[in-house]
Amino acid sequence: MESYEFPIFGDDGFRSKFGEGFMSKKSISIFSKGIGRYLCIKKNFLPVIIGRDTRESGKIIENIIVSTLSSYGINVVLADIIPTPGLSKLLSLGNYACGIMITASHNPASDNGIKLFNSSGIKLEVHEEKLIEREIRNIDASDPKFKIGEVIKLENPCSLYINSFIKNYKINCDQKILIDCSNGAMSDIAYQLFNGHKNFILINNNPNGKNINLNCGALETKQLLKE
Repeated sequence: MESYEFPIFGDDGFRSKFGEGFMSKKSISIFSKGIGRYLCIKKNFLPVIIGRDTRESGKIIENIIVSTLSSYGINVVLADIIPTPGLSKLLSLGNYACGIMITASHNPASDNGIKLFNSSGIKLEVHEEKLIEREIRNIDASDPKFKIGEVIKLENPCSLYINSFIKNYKINCDQKILIDCSNGAMSDIAYQLFNGHKNFILINNNPNGKNINLNCGALETKQLLKE
């Protein structure tokens, strides 16, 4: 991104090793300015909601995005650590301009990435991504000046997501089910959902910022098979 090579969006956002390529601090700042310019030009001043997974770099990335967006007068709502589908659900329940998910999915903990969602919780259309890329190229142009945006921490975001399950589905099973949480953002949610249900067994549900997908998860199924 630092050399302004486009497009930057892949099939599902973009990701790379944290501190390099698209995920260098400079590139994240440039990307955030592109989002800010895009929303200001659209005159969409609804808040942006941001979620992240358990990677320790997530908070650093979040801070860069928040400080940049707020400088464009955009209010930011923090959903803290939440699974990607959880952020999508919060978007569908609330009134937001868009959602930003800081995650590298099944990549190792040294990586990180960003996914964008529209106000309904659906991935952005390609034409919208192209408009954001255009604004990234125009970051040296004069920016609209607005008041500094607010930063709001969403109360109990995971509870909103969990309650949507409890409301619509009965958690009951006669067979034993083993769940690999990958030490990711689903760890705490799975514990809250299934704790007390004897037939649900959780593994790899103790994230520490460095162990996401470490010898577990979608690409490392040996432990799940062994258990």
